[in-house]
Amino acid sequence: MKIVLIQPPFEDFYQTDVRMQPLGLAYLKSALLRHLPELKIKIFDFRHGWPRKTIALPAELRHVRRYFALDDKSPFSTFFHYYRFGPEPEDIAEKIRPLHPDLVGISVHFSAYFREAFQLARVLKQQLGVPIVAGGAHASAVPEHILDEPAFDFVVVGEGERPLVELAKALRRGTSLETVPNLVYRKDGEVFCTGIGENFGLEELGIPDLSDFPLERYSYRGRPMCFLLASRGCPHRCAFCSIHGVFGGYRWRHPDSVLEEIRLRVQQGYRVIDFEDDNLTAYRDAMEYICRKIGQEAWCGEIEFLAMNGFTYWSLDEELLQWMRRAGFRKMDLSLVSCHADLMKRLRRPHHPDLLERVVRAAQRLGFVQTVYVILGLPGDTVSAMLDSMAFLVRMPVQIGASIFYRVPGMPLARNELFREEDFVCARSTAFRTDAECSAQDLFTLLVSARIFNFLKRLPINHGTVSLTEALDVAAALGGRWAIGAEILRKWKSTGKLYACTGCGWKERTAFRMEVFQELLAKCRSVVTLTGKEIRI
Repeated sequence: MKIVLIQPPFEDFYQTDVRMQPLGLAYLKSALLRHLPELKIKIFDFRHGWPRKTIALPAELRHVRRYFALDDKSPFSTFFHYYRFGPEPEDIAEKIRPLHPDLVGISVHFSAYFREAFQLARVLKQQLGVPIVAGGAHASAVPEHILDEPAFDFVVVGEGERPLVELAKALRRGTSLETVPNLVYRKDGEVFCTGIGENFGLEELGIPDLSDFPLERYSYRGRPMCFLLASRGCPHRCAFCSIHGVFGGYRWRHPDSVLEEIRLRVQQGYRVIDFEDDNLTAYRDAMEYICRKIGQEAWCGEIEFLAMNGFTYWSLDEELLQWMRRAGFRKMDLSLVSCHADLMKRLRRPHHPDLLERVVRAAQRLGFVQTVYVILGLPGDTVSAMLDSMAFLVRMPVQIGASIFYRVPGMPLARNELFREEDFVCARSTAFRTDAECSAQDLFTLLVSARIFNFLKRLPINHGTVSLTEALDVAAALGGRWAIGAEILRKWKSTGKLYACTGCGWKERTAFRMEVFQELLAKCRSVVTLTGKEIRI
């Protein structure tokens, strides 16, 4: 039996190249080969490593063109072109046809990209005529929506390893599908679910099979990179998160198993390893054990470790930060979400800003480069509260990671909500949909403001405190985009307007609400750089 697993192309304003490796498909391949070693399995990543193509905005997103109207070359640019990342469905079918697969699995992870998966499924069904199964976060949240597309035969809900193994067994033997857990399909014209069962234990899953990915396929700053999971799920139940729809409860692998995988990846030639856990440091002692052991390895210092999904800051302390630093962590990604205590309580999000600040200060002393994330436009949020959150981070030695909230099926905030296809397409930050007490224009202004402050925070200021004028002189001397950013901020100081640098000269950003920016400046008064220096504004 031959199985092809696909990460399909997608269409958006941008892609994050370093977050593209389909680790979930690699786990599926490993589980299938462990339990059915006679299978032939091939993973295709049609999302990363292919030329992008400029395409028209879909009708559902035309309202954002006013915000992305300028092809800005400055450090404060947002987006302009809309792209297809990956080949066309017909080209994919041409590549897969020679393999003569008996089953095709397509990842339908993000609601915003369901159409690209549907288009691919239709072409593969027409040209190959084989069963097609879908899995991923969107498929798990709304399996009936997947089955609205006749090209899909099955949907796996939740974790997919055991269901896919059992599905392969049933199809090969011609036995009943009702014994396959977590499977949704059509039966007698109705959508039928077999019932949710337990997945294999984490230690039974084995190490993800990355053999279909050339070493150089995924990289971070020119060095081969791979993903790794030390845990699945999350111990918290934040109302704006849908992770539990896929992973259910929270559990950790044995630390020695994690270390075994790290050693294998180092042996294979990977030099950057990104932990994709949603709460990597929730089990503090396990994390310290792993870091201590890494510190004893001969290759310690050659390997960089990342955790781009973020650390749980309330389980961090200076001792653990020291062990992490010695192990090879250089960047720290943390999540504040909001300074608004009442809002965080309503959204069931742990909220300890004083502790976050202590962790940030300790990490800065140890030399970590830090980004702290806020979510803008949460239901019930206000412009004033968002400005407080932004100002809190402006005054700390961190970059500001500003994300725009969007609803997806499966999150508690959207429970029992009826999603239309338009809502799925708009399930992305760049849609600027908001339930907060603010406008899309406010959200755009805060997004650009974060880029302005990050520009200032990255400046190599040598003195303890400088004026904004002195800081802009430093930026201008650096040349390139630094000089462009300095000129834009000088124009702002003299005209009170924010400009973009385009191929047709300077163009005013008319969607930028200067009064919101000025209010934010009044709350900040100064900017703290990543190295702890101060720029008076």
